Amino acid sequence: MASAGGKLLSDYARSFLGPEHKKSFWENIKASLGLGQLEASQGAIGGGNTEEDYSNSGFVPFADIGDFRVLARADDSQNLRELVLFYDESSFDLYSLKAAAGENDLFNPGNFKSLVLYILYVNAITEDHRLDPQEQQAMIALVRFLDLKPAEVLAVQKLTYAFMTSILLGDYTIDKDEKVALENLAQKFDLDPTDILTLHLNKFIIQVRDLLEKENLSGEDLDAAVQLAEDLSLPPQEIRQHLLLLEDKVFENCCNTGNLPEISDPPIMLKKGEKAHFTSPVKVIEQKTEAKTRRYYAGTRLKLGKLPIYLGSSSPSTSYREVIRDVGEGVFVITNKRIVCIGTKINYSIPLERINDLSMFSNALQIHNEGRFGGRFYLVDRPQRAFVMINALSKKKNKG
Repeated sequence: MASAGGKLLSDYARSFLGPEHKKSFWENIKASLGLGQLEASQGAIGGGNTEEDYSNSGFVPFADIGDFRVLARADDSQNLRELVLFYDESSFDLYSLKAAAGENDLFNPGNFKSLVLYILYVNAITEDHRLDPQEQQAMIALVRFLDLKPAEVLAVQKLTYAFMTSILLGDYTIDKDEKVALENLAQKFDLDPTDILTLHLNKFIIQVRDLLEKENLSGEDLDAAVQLAEDLSLPPQEIRQHLLLLEDKVFENCCNTGNLPEISDPPIMLKKGEKAHFTSPVKVIEQKTEAKTRRYYAGTRLKLGKLPIYLGSSSPSTSYREVIRDVGEGVFVITNKRIVCIGTKINYSIPLERINDLSMFSNALQIHNEGRFGGRFYLVDRPQRAFVMINALSKKKNKG
Protein backbone atom coordinates (compact mmCIF):
# COMPACT_ATOMS: atom_id res chain seq x y z
CA MET A 1 0.00 0.00 0.00
CA ALA A 2 1.24 3.50 -0.82
CA SER A 3 2.28 5.73 2.04
CA ALA A 4 1.10 9.31 2.29
CA GLY A 5 3.44 11.67 0.50
CA GLY A 6 5.13 11.49 -2.88
CA LYS A 7 7.84 9.24 -4.27
CA LEU A 8 8.98 8.08 -7.70
CA LEU A 9 9.40 4.30 -7.67
CA SER A 10 11.48 3.43 -10.73
CA ASP A 11 14.19 4.66 -13.06
CA TYR A 12 11.53 4.69 -15.78
CA ALA A 13 9.45 7.16 -13.77
CA ARG A 14 12.49 9.29 -12.89
CA SER A 15 13.46 9.44 -16.55
CA PHE A 16 10.49 11.75 -17.18
CA LEU A 17 12.22 14.44 -15.14
CA GLY A 18 15.29 14.41 -17.39
CA PRO A 19 16.02 16.77 -20.28
CA GLU A 20 15.52 14.04 -22.86
CA HIS A 21 11.77 14.30 -22.30
CA LYS A 22 11.63 17.93 -23.33
CA LYS A 23 9.86 18.09 -26.68
CA SER A 24 11.81 19.18 -29.72
CA PHE A 25 10.69 21.97 -32.02
CA TRP A 26 9.12 19.52 -34.49
CA GLU A 27 7.42 17.54 -31.72
CA ASN A 28 5.80 20.75 -30.51
CA ILE A 29 4.62 21.52 -34.05
CA LYS A 30 3.14 18.02 -34.36
CA ALA A 31 1.44 18.35 -30.98
CA SER A 32 -0.08 21.72 -31.91
CA LEU A 33 -1.50 20.11 -35.06
CA GLY A 34 -2.86 17.16 -33.09
CA LEU A 35 -0.48 14.71 -34.77
CA GLY A 36 1.19 11.84 -32.95
CA GLN A 37 -0.51 12.65 -29.65
CA LEU A 38 -0.19 9.93 -27.02
CA GLU A 39 -3.32 8.19 -25.83
CA ALA A 40 -3.64 7.21 -22.17
CA SER A 41 -6.15 4.80 -20.69
CA GLN A 42 -7.04 2.71 -17.68
CA GLY A 43 -4.84 -0.39 -17.60
CA ALA A 44 -6.69 -3.70 -17.93
CA ILE A 45 -5.34 -7.26 -17.81
CA GLY A 46 -8.46 -9.35 -17.78
CA GLY A 47 -9.59 -9.20 -14.19
CA GLY A 48 -6.32 -9.14 -12.23
CA ASN A 49 -6.50 -6.93 -9.16
CA THR A 50 -3.13 -7.26 -7.46
CA GLU A 51 0.14 -5.47 -8.11
CA GLU A 52 1.76 -8.79 -8.98
CA ASP A 53 -0.90 -9.46 -11.64
CA TYR A 54 -0.15 -6.15 -13.30
CA SER A 55 3.62 -6.54 -12.91
CA ASN A 56 3.42 -9.87 -14.73
CA SER A 57 1.65 -8.04 -17.57
CA GLY A 58 4.41 -5.47 -18.07
CA PHE A 59 3.31 -2.72 -15.69
CA VAL A 60 6.10 -1.12 -13.64
CA PRO A 61 5.80 0.86 -10.39
CA PHE A 62 5.69 4.53 -11.29
CA ALA A 63 5.00 6.58 -8.14
CA ASP A 64 3.41 6.78 -4.74
CA ILE A 65 1.24 9.90 -4.56
CA GLY A 66 -0.79 10.46 -1.43
CA ASP A 67 -2.56 7.18 -0.64
CA PHE A 68 -2.27 5.90 -4.21
CA ARG A 69 0.30 3.70 -5.92
CA VAL A 70 0.57 4.28 -9.66
CA LEU A 71 1.67 1.54 -12.05
CA ALA A 72 2.43 2.30 -15.68
CA ARG A 73 2.87 0.51 -18.99
CA ALA A 74 3.82 2.10 -22.32
CA ASP A 75 3.88 1.12 -25.95
CA ASP A 76 5.27 4.23 -27.58
CA SER A 77 5.33 2.55 -30.99
CA GLN A 78 1.53 2.58 -30.81
CA ASN A 79 1.36 5.97 -29.04
CA LEU A 80 -0.33 4.20 -26.14
CA ARG A 81 0.26 4.52 -22.42
CA GLU A 82 -1.66 2.85 -19.63
CA LEU A 83 -2.04 3.56 -15.93
CA VAL A 84 -3.57 1.70 -13.06
CA LEU A 85 -4.08 3.17 -9.59
CA PHE A 86 -3.97 1.08 -6.44
CA TYR A 87 -5.68 2.21 -3.26
CA ASP A 88 -5.59 0.08 -0.13
CA GLU A 89 -3.95 -2.71 -2.15
CA SER A 90 -6.87 -2.86 -4.62
CA SER A 91 -7.03 -1.47 -8.12
CA PHE A 92 -9.10 1.67 -8.45
CA ASP A 93 -11.34 1.24 -11.51
CA LEU A 94 -12.49 3.97 -13.86
CA TYR A 95 -16.01 4.01 -12.38
CA SER A 96 -14.55 4.67 -8.92
CA LEU A 97 -12.38 7.45 -10.33
CA LYS A 98 -15.38 9.23 -11.81
CA ALA A 99 -17.39 8.79 -8.63
CA ALA A 100 -14.56 10.25 -6.54
CA ALA A 101 -14.09 13.20 -8.90
CA GLY A 102 -17.74 14.21 -8.92
CA GLU A 103 -19.64 15.81 -11.78
CA ASN A 104 -17.62 18.18 -13.90
CA ASP A 105 -17.51 18.95 -17.61
CA LEU A 106 -13.73 18.58 -17.49
CA PHE A 107 -14.12 14.83 -16.92
CA ASN A 108 -15.92 13.80 -20.08
CA PRO A 109 -15.66 10.13 -21.09
CA GLY A 110 -12.62 10.74 -23.28
CA ASN A 111 -10.58 12.69 -20.74
CA PHE A 112 -9.04 9.93 -18.66
CA LYS A 113 -5.76 11.88 -18.30
CA SER A 114 -7.31 14.87 -16.53
CA LEU A 115 -9.45 12.61 -14.37
CA VAL A 116 -6.41 10.72 -13.04
CA LEU A 117 -4.44 13.91 -12.48
CA TYR A 118 -7.28 15.49 -10.52
CA ILE A 119 -7.82 12.44 -8.29
CA LEU A 120 -4.12 12.32 -7.41
CA TYR A 121 -3.86 16.06 -6.78
CA VAL A 122 -6.89 16.00 -4.49
CA ASN A 123 -5.65 12.99 -2.55
CA ALA A 124 -2.22 14.57 -2.12
CA ILE A 125 -3.58 17.78 -0.54
CA THR A 126 -6.58 16.49 1.41
CA GLU A 127 -4.81 15.53 4.63
CA ASP A 128 -2.14 18.22 5.10
CA HIS A 129 -3.51 20.91 2.72
CA ARG A 130 -0.19 21.13 0.92
CA LEU A 131 1.73 19.74 -2.02
CA ASP A 132 5.21 18.83 -0.81
CA PRO A 133 8.27 18.84 -3.15
CA GLN A 134 8.26 15.04 -3.56
CA GLU A 135 4.55 15.03 -4.49
CA GLN A 136 5.08 17.89 -6.90
CA GLN A 137 8.02 16.06 -8.53
CA ALA A 138 5.94 12.89 -8.89
CA MET A 139 3.10 14.88 -10.46
CA ILE A 140 5.47 16.51 -12.97
CA ALA A 141 6.71 13.07 -14.05
CA LEU A 142 3.13 11.84 -14.34
CA VAL A 143 2.07 14.86 -16.43
CA ARG A 144 4.92 14.16 -18.84
CA PHE A 145 4.10 10.45 -18.97
CA LEU A 146 0.48 11.30 -19.84
CA ASP A 147 1.65 13.93 -22.36
CA LEU A 148 -0.82 16.46 -20.98
CA LYS A 149 -0.89 19.91 -22.54
CA PRO A 150 -0.21 22.95 -20.30
CA ALA A 151 -3.81 24.14 -20.70
CA GLU A 152 -5.11 20.73 -19.58
CA VAL A 153 -2.85 20.76 -16.52
CA LEU A 154 -3.89 24.30 -15.62
CA ALA A 155 -7.58 23.38 -15.84
CA VAL A 156 -7.04 20.50 -13.40
CA GLN A 157 -4.98 22.67 -11.06
CA LYS A 158 -7.72 25.30 -10.95
CA LEU A 159 -10.24 22.63 -10.09
CA THR A 160 -7.93 21.24 -7.39
CA TYR A 161 -7.48 24.70 -5.91
CA ALA A 162 -11.27 25.15 -5.89
CA PHE A 163 -11.64 21.78 -4.13
CA MET A 164 -9.17 22.77 -1.43
CA THR A 165 -10.95 26.08 -0.96
CA SER A 166 -14.20 24.16 -0.42
CA ILE A 167 -12.57 21.97 2.23
CA LEU A 168 -11.14 24.92 4.13
CA LEU A 169 -14.43 26.84 3.94
CA GLY A 170 -16.46 23.97 5.38
CA ASP A 171 -17.19 26.01 8.50
CA TYR A 172 -17.73 29.27 6.52
CA THR A 173 -14.46 30.64 7.92
CA ILE A 174 -10.81 30.55 6.96
CA ASP A 175 -8.07 31.11 9.51
CA LYS A 176 -4.56 32.43 9.04
CA ASP A 177 -2.92 29.01 8.53
CA GLU A 178 -5.57 27.98 6.00
CA LYS A 179 -5.07 31.23 4.11
CA VAL A 180 -1.32 30.55 3.97
CA ALA A 181 -2.04 27.01 2.71
CA LEU A 182 -4.14 28.41 -0.15
CA GLU A 183 -1.46 30.95 -1.02
CA ASN A 184 1.21 28.22 -1.09
CA LEU A 185 -0.88 25.99 -3.34
CA ALA A 186 -1.59 28.89 -5.71
CA GLN A 187 2.15 29.53 -5.85
CA LYS A 188 2.89 25.86 -6.55
CA PHE A 189 0.39 25.92 -9.41
CA ASP A 190 1.57 29.34 -10.60
CA LEU A 191 -2.04 30.53 -10.77
CA ASP A 192 -2.74 33.97 -12.17
CA PRO A 193 -4.19 36.50 -9.64
CA THR A 194 -7.22 36.93 -11.90
CA ASP A 195 -7.85 33.18 -11.83
CA ILE A 196 -7.52 33.14 -8.04
CA LEU A 197 -10.00 36.00 -7.71
CA THR A 198 -12.49 34.18 -9.96
CA LEU A 199 -12.13 30.94 -8.00
CA HIS A 200 -12.53 32.74 -4.66
CA LEU A 201 -15.55 34.65 -5.89
CA ASN A 202 -17.24 31.49 -7.16
CA LYS A 203 -16.72 29.79 -3.80
CA PHE A 204 -18.02 32.84 -1.95
CA ILE A 205 -21.17 32.86 -4.09
CA ILE A 206 -21.74 29.17 -3.31
CA GLN A 207 -21.35 29.89 0.42
CA VAL A 208 -23.86 32.76 0.14
CA ARG A 209 -26.37 30.47 -1.58
CA ASP A 210 -25.96 27.91 1.20
CA LEU A 211 -26.54 30.60 3.82
CA LEU A 212 -29.64 31.86 2.06
CA GLU A 213 -31.17 28.40 2.42
CA LYS A 214 -30.84 28.51 6.22
CA GLU A 215 -34.18 28.95 7.93
CA ASN A 216 -32.84 31.06 10.79
CA LEU A 217 -30.20 33.18 9.09
CA SER A 218 -28.84 35.58 11.69
CA GLY A 219 -26.72 38.68 11.95
CA GLU A 220 -23.82 36.46 13.06
CA ASP A 221 -24.06 34.59 9.76
CA LEU A 222 -23.94 37.89 7.89
CA ASP A 223 -20.87 38.99 9.88
CA ALA A 224 -19.19 35.67 9.06
CA ALA A 225 -19.84 36.20 5.34
CA VAL A 226 -18.35 39.69 5.50
CA GLN A 227 -15.27 38.31 7.28
CA LEU A 228 -14.97 35.50 4.74
CA ALA A 229 -15.00 37.98 1.85
CA GLU A 230 -12.24 39.92 3.60
CA ASP A 231 -10.18 36.76 4.20
CA LEU A 232 -10.50 35.81 0.53
CA SER A 233 -9.42 39.34 -0.49
CA LEU A 234 -12.56 39.91 -2.54
CA PRO A 235 -13.11 43.49 -3.80
CA PRO A 236 -16.18 45.17 -2.23
CA GLN A 237 -17.72 45.92 -5.63
CA GLU A 238 -17.68 42.19 -6.50
CA ILE A 239 -19.56 41.05 -3.39
CA ARG A 240 -21.88 43.97 -2.64
CA GLN A 241 -24.93 42.48 -4.35
CA HIS A 242 -24.45 39.12 -2.63
CA LEU A 243 -24.13 40.71 0.80
CA LEU A 244 -27.30 42.72 0.14
CA LEU A 245 -29.16 39.45 -0.43
CA LEU A 246 -27.95 38.19 2.94
CA GLU A 247 -28.84 41.46 4.63
CA ASP A 248 -32.35 41.33 3.20
CA LYS A 249 -32.80 37.74 4.36
CA VAL A 250 -31.64 38.62 7.90
CA PHE A 251 -33.97 41.62 7.84
CA GLU A 252 -36.86 39.40 6.73
CA ASN A 253 -36.18 36.89 9.52
CA CYS A 254 -36.11 39.68 12.10
CA CYS A 255 -39.43 41.05 10.87
CA ASN A 256 -41.10 37.65 10.78
CA THR A 257 -40.03 36.94 14.36
CA GLY A 258 -41.29 40.29 15.62
CA ASN A 259 -37.85 41.88 16.05
CA LEU A 260 -38.66 44.96 13.97
CA PRO A 261 -35.95 47.59 13.67
CA GLU A 262 -36.97 50.98 15.02
CA ILE A 263 -36.04 54.39 13.59
CA SER A 264 -34.96 56.61 16.48
CA ASP A 265 -35.31 59.96 14.68
CA PRO A 266 -37.93 59.62 11.91
CA PRO A 267 -38.58 62.54 9.50
CA ILE A 268 -42.27 62.80 10.53
CA MET A 269 -44.27 63.58 13.66
CA LEU A 270 -45.42 60.35 15.26
CA LYS A 271 -48.77 59.90 16.90
CA LYS A 272 -49.25 58.51 20.40
CA GLY A 273 -48.15 54.87 20.55
CA GLU A 274 -46.68 55.03 17.04
CA LYS A 275 -43.20 53.73 16.11
CA ALA A 276 -41.32 54.23 12.84
CA HIS A 277 -39.69 51.10 11.38
CA PHE A 278 -38.64 52.06 7.86
CA THR A 279 -37.82 55.26 6.00
CA SER A 280 -36.61 56.03 2.49
CA PRO A 281 -36.64 58.74 -0.16
CA VAL A 282 -39.57 58.16 -2.50
CA LYS A 283 -40.82 59.05 -5.95
CA VAL A 284 -44.53 58.45 -6.38
CA ILE A 285 -46.01 57.65 -9.79
CA GLU A 286 -49.40 56.45 -10.90
CA GLN A 287 -50.93 54.79 -13.94
CA LYS A 288 -53.92 56.57 -15.43
CA THR A 289 -56.24 55.89 -18.33
CA GLU A 290 -56.22 58.81 -20.76
CA ALA A 291 -59.19 59.28 -23.12
CA LYS A 292 -59.01 61.20 -26.38
CA THR A 293 -62.12 61.98 -28.45
CA ARG A 294 -62.13 62.97 -32.13
CA ARG A 295 -65.18 63.83 -34.24
CA TYR A 296 -65.53 62.49 -37.78
CA TYR A 297 -67.86 64.17 -40.34
CA ALA A 298 -69.74 62.68 -43.28
CA GLY A 299 -71.31 64.88 -45.94
CA THR A 300 -70.46 67.99 -47.96
CA ARG A 301 -67.75 70.40 -46.92
CA LEU A 302 -68.23 74.08 -47.84
CA LYS A 303 -66.12 77.05 -47.13
CA LEU A 304 -67.41 80.50 -46.32
CA GLY A 305 -64.37 82.68 -46.41
CA LYS A 306 -61.92 80.99 -44.10
CA LEU A 307 -64.60 79.17 -42.10
CA PRO A 308 -65.24 75.50 -43.04
CA ILE A 309 -68.88 74.38 -42.91
CA TYR A 310 -69.99 70.72 -43.00
CA LEU A 311 -73.40 69.72 -44.35
CA GLY A 312 -74.28 66.25 -43.10
CA SER A 313 -73.81 64.15 -39.92
CA SER A 314 -70.88 63.71 -37.53
CA SER A 315 -69.90 60.92 -35.10
CA PRO A 316 -67.43 60.99 -32.18
CA SER A 317 -64.68 58.37 -31.73
CA THR A 318 -62.91 57.92 -28.38
CA SER A 319 -59.55 56.15 -27.91
CA TYR A 320 -57.96 55.16 -24.60
CA ARG A 321 -54.38 54.61 -23.51
CA GLU A 322 -52.56 53.95 -20.27
CA VAL A 323 -50.05 56.63 -19.23
CA ILE A 324 -47.59 56.92 -16.35
CA ARG A 325 -47.75 60.20 -14.47
CA ASP A 326 -45.34 61.59 -11.88
CA VAL A 327 -47.18 62.49 -8.70
CA GLY A 328 -44.43 63.85 -6.47
CA GLU A 329 -41.28 63.20 -4.46
CA GLY A 330 -40.48 63.17 -0.79
CA VAL A 331 -40.10 60.76 2.12
CA PHE A 332 -41.70 57.34 2.60
CA VAL A 333 -42.14 56.16 6.19
CA ILE A 334 -43.58 52.90 7.52
CA THR A 335 -44.85 52.93 11.08
CA ASN A 336 -46.68 50.33 13.13
CA LYS A 337 -49.99 52.03 12.20
CA ARG A 338 -49.67 53.57 8.73
CA ILE A 339 -47.59 54.45 5.68
CA VAL A 340 -46.76 58.15 5.40
CA CYS A 341 -45.74 60.03 2.24
CA ILE A 342 -44.73 63.62 2.69
CA GLY A 343 -42.90 65.96 0.33
CA THR A 344 -43.42 67.89 -2.89
CA LYS A 345 -47.03 67.43 -4.13
CA ILE A 346 -47.54 64.48 -1.77
CA ASN A 347 -48.85 64.70 1.77
CA TYR A 348 -50.99 61.78 2.85
CA SER A 349 -50.97 58.55 4.86
CA ILE A 350 -52.40 55.07 4.31
CA PRO A 351 -53.62 53.14 7.39
CA LEU A 352 -52.29 49.59 7.41
CA GLU A 353 -55.76 48.14 7.79
CA ARG A 354 -56.81 49.74 4.49
CA ILE A 355 -54.13 47.94 2.46
CA ASN A 356 -55.62 45.12 0.39
CA ASP A 357 -52.55 43.92 -1.48
CA LEU A 358 -48.91 44.66 -2.30
CA SER A 359 -46.87 44.14 -5.45
CA MET A 360 -43.08 44.27 -5.40
CA PHE A 361 -40.79 45.23 -8.28
CA SER A 362 -37.02 45.54 -8.50
CA ASN A 363 -37.12 49.24 -7.65
CA ALA A 364 -40.63 49.95 -6.40
CA LEU A 365 -43.73 48.88 -4.49
CA GLN A 366 -47.30 49.09 -5.68
CA ILE A 367 -49.76 49.50 -2.82
CA HIS A 368 -53.36 48.52 -3.49
CA ASN A 369 -55.37 50.28 -0.83
CA GLU A 370 -58.86 51.61 -0.32
CA GLY A 371 -59.25 55.28 -1.20
CA ARG A 372 -58.23 57.73 -3.88
CA PHE A 373 -54.50 56.92 -3.79
CA GLY A 374 -54.87 53.17 -4.31
CA GLY A 375 -52.66 51.46 -6.88
CA ARG A 376 -49.87 54.02 -6.87
CA PHE A 377 -46.24 53.01 -7.33
CA TYR A 378 -43.62 54.00 -4.76
CA LEU A 379 -40.00 54.04 -5.94
CA VAL A 380 -38.02 53.54 -2.72
CA ASP A 381 -34.63 52.27 -1.59
CA ARG A 382 -34.63 48.55 -0.85
CA PRO A 383 -38.26 47.86 -1.87
CA GLN A 384 -37.89 44.23 -0.76
CA ARG A 385 -37.41 45.41 2.83
CA ALA A 386 -40.42 47.70 2.65
CA PHE A 387 -42.49 44.82 1.24
CA VAL A 388 -41.45 42.47 4.07
CA MET A 389 -41.99 45.16 6.70
CA ILE A 390 -45.53 46.03 5.58
CA ASN A 391 -46.52 42.37 5.42
CA ALA A 392 -45.12 41.68 8.89
CA LEU A 393 -46.86 44.71 10.40
CA SER A 394 -50.16 43.88 8.69
CA LYS A 395 -50.09 40.32 10.05
CA LYS A 396 -49.22 41.60 13.50
CA LYS A 397 -52.03 44.13 13.39
CA ASN A 398 -54.55 41.52 12.21
CA LYS A 399 -53.56 39.19 15.05
CA GLY A 400 -53.90 42.06 17.53
